[in-house]
Amino acid sequence: RLAYRNFSDHQTWLVSHSVTAGSSAGERWYEFRAPESSTTLSTYQQSTFAPDSNYRWMGSIAMDSSQDIALGYSVSGSGLYPSISYTGRTTADPLGTMETEASIVSGAGSQTDTSNRWGDYTSMALDAGDDCTFWYTNQYYTLTASFDWSTRLASLKFSNCGGPPPPPPTGDFSISAAPQGQTIRRGSSTTYTVTVTPLNGFTGTVNLSNSGCPPASTCTFNPASVSPPYPASTLTVSTSRSRTPTGTYTLTITGTSGTLVHSTNVGLTITR
Repeated sequence: RLAYRNFSDHQTWLVSHSVTAGSSAGERWYEFRAPESSTTLSTYQQSTFAPDSNYRWMGSIAMDSSQDIALGYSVSGSGLYPSISYTGRTTADPLGTMETEASIVSGAGSQTDTSNRWGDYTSMALDAGDDCTFWYTNQYYTLTASFDWSTRLASLKFSNCGGPPPPPPTGDFSISAAPQGQTIRRGSSTTYTVTVTPLNGFTGTVNLSNSGCPPASTCTFNPASVSPPYPASTLTVSTSRSRTPTGTYTLTITGTSGTLVHSTNVGLTITR
């Protein structure tokens, strides 16, 4: 079963299946993603959930509106009748990990005649009413019998889903400079192109400064501050033929806008 979600900025596909895990079986699960306007999928995260030697199979997986994932399945072992359990994860968990397993119902018997069927209607689905509540159904046995199963329907919900929407991203900017390094003779000059890129709707003015200018040299920006639409600024470094020492220098270019401060480095080598 493949579960699909569209989050406006990306698409997500979830799928799980049983795999051999050591001497037992575990639930292998995947999250594939693609940009909103693309059907070219890439693997965002994947893992096998097999926390012990029990067998886990007939999994079903889904995602809520907060991008939390729930995975339900059958679980059994030498000391455990076929039971129903689930695991899950939130976006705060490390990629490729699931949280601790939880039990929905413990079985009290086994199916002696499978007829090649078990839990083929198992399903993890989202409640359309809140897009946060997961509903999961699967089969189990209250006593050992031949084809006389019971069905359990359970709901679960992550506490973080359905809360107030996250605050909008704060406006910010990045700063870069090119080229990364220059080599000049003492007494000559060179330039670097400084680019400020607004992020998350940033519209502030960015003031440019530098540190690390070689002795007996000047380092000036034109313009010394940039604002929308953020034209490139040119950093000009001019050296003195008689007084600027030769050597390699690191120039730190800093952009400041209120409490926002970002820097980038470039190199300068001065020869005779």
